[in-house]
Amino acid sequence: MEVKKKGDGSNNELIRDNGETVSENITMNFLERNNDGTEKLRPLVKFLRFNSSPKGIVYGIPTQDILIKTSYLKMIEVIENDRGADKEKVGCMIIGSPGIGKTHFSLYLAFYITRRYFPADFIYQQLNEGKSHTIHISQKNMSVIEYPRGLGGEFPINSFYIADSVIPSLCTTKFTFLVTTPKNDRWHEFDKQRGTQKYYAPIWTDEEVWDVWEWDKRDYKNIISKTRVEELITRWGCVPRRIFNEYNKEPKIGDIVSKCNAFRYLTNEGGDLNDKYSGKAIHIYPSSDFKDKEYVIASAEISRALYDHYAKNAKNIIVDVVKNFAKTSGGPLAGKLFEMMAHDILRRGGNFKVRRLTKKGDNNIFSEESRQLQKLKMNPFHNISEIVSGGYNIPEVENFESVDSIVPKYNNQVNYLYQMTIAETHKTKVNGLTKLQDKMDMNLPTHLYFVVPNINDLFNNYYLQDYITLEKKNYVGWNSETNWIKGIIQYVLLIDLSDF
Repeated sequence: MEVKKKGDGSNNELIRDNGETVSENITMNFLERNNDGTEKLRPLVKFLRFNSSPKGIVYGIPTQDILIKTSYLKMIEVIENDRGADKEKVGCMIIGSPGIGKTHFSLYLAFYITRRYFPADFIYQQLNEGKSHTIHISQKNMSVIEYPRGLGGEFPINSFYIADSVIPSLCTTKFTFLVTTPKNDRWHEFDKQRGTQKYYAPIWTDEEVWDVWEWDKRDYKNIISKTRVEELITRWGCVPRRIFNEYNKEPKIGDIVSKCNAFRYLTNEGGDLNDKYSGKAIHIYPSSDFKDKEYVIASAEISRALYDHYAKNAKNIIVDVVKNFAKTSGGPLAGKLFEMMAHDILRRGGNFKVRRLTKKGDNNIFSEESRQLQKLKMNPFHNISEIVSGGYNIPEVENFESVDSIVPKYNNQVNYLYQMTIAETHKTKVNGLTKLQDKMDMNLPTHLYFVVPNINDLFNNYYLQDYITLEKKNYVGWNSETNWIKGIIQYVLLIDLSDF
């Protein structure tokens, strides 16, 4: 969809009851300074700007400005293409994490309808203090009519219908857009209709958060410090409500994790009864076509708090999530909980079942062995220079390259590397391994363990894993600095979930 400026001959109006129009405000390109002192040209930052606040007509939007997110344009394009390909489609559900600005998207969607389908009517319904508020907007008559009792037979069949976080009426419309959090009581019955499709809305990007902080007319730049924004992003992810609305009254992490049941949340597709808590801890990440999703814990800090709470009070939730959701949209969440569980089990030591790996299809499979590991002191490190010999070293940064933990010079006999995984394959980046070389004794053998839970027969079916480049292509450029990696002995190590 092309975004045009007012005055180009297109219909660029969203009609209010007083006849005022709504226009777009588009900032100019601007230079951004990189950390190294160089400058780069940033793309246009686009806002939909109302002549006055829609407060009183649409609830929850006191501002005149709405950031036009790239995902808005892409999602609308996908929805429109799907509608064009299937004339039987009657509506869709757009599901997103709480606090990402779904009402903002609903308003932009209304603006799009006025541009694309003039003079079609549209109906906008949302909750106000627990009560349904419905308005019927006629572009042709330039009128806004309120219907306090909700939808009924008086609405023309050619009206578009936007249901903003409410249970939608099942009346016949031109097309129904349900924009909602994952609470499944809102979309469950609607989803049963023939011709509906689910789409998933993303949380914001860092760049979008900073665009609003920099350019929004509410002057956030002089209200919220840059350090505070960075802190909130690191803790809660790029959720605008946490950053711009709750910056001085953010939720308490302890309260959130104590009421978040990840197993129930995943079982109900994010629609558990405590959605207002779980949705703060667990985010929805859509696929590129917005039709599928993954559930990801909001941040490293919340991952740790959630895991610690479960480990102390509800270990069964961790075990059930890993057992039931490893191969589903809950895979990233299950993988993170398993990783933290495996760290706890490995550093405590004990007797573990291991098997040396061979290439896929190789009939000469090694027999299972028993590996006795001693209890080790955990050493969180931020820089590789902080890795200590004989300690159980865990990187503090998320997604540390190549491995999840390292025990160099174990009893001065071997270097141990551990990679936790719930996947059937897990290729290893050469670049990350080379960074660890100086902390290991190259005169000792190095063992790389792929640590798996006792699910999906992973232990018996694991085979030798490839080494790859940063571009995730098989590594072929072996040289004097990387040849030692070919000598690493790979194993699979089994974690019995019942031992937790």
